[in-house]
Amino acid sequence: MGIEIDENITSNTNSAVIDWPGGPGTLTVHGTFDSATAKLQSSIDAGVTYADVEDGTDSVELTVPGDVGFSCTARKLRVNVAGGGGSLDINVVVKPDCKEFHGTEA
Repeated sequence: MGIEIDENITSNTNSAVIDWPGGPGTLTVHGTFDSATAKLQSSIDAGVTYADVEDGTDSVELTVPGDVGFSCTARKLRVNVAGGGGSLDINVVVKPDCKEFHGTEA
């Protein structure tokens, strides 16, 4: 398991799960949402249960193409896609802030 998600999603489902090392990152989603919501979710119990990741009081989610930053401690992460119609076709990327993890700009 790596620390990045880069996946094409065409149905209401969950992405692959990654072991997040902790720290800042970015959720980027682009493509055809067809009313879908892509939410970043985390598990602190080895993947048994998942809850929405919040940044302050708002869930880390997108309903239109874009990106949103987040920061969380070490845990498992996935992206949950729900509410999309038949033409749902999005690319989902979760990656660490390169400057924080690698010491260089992205």
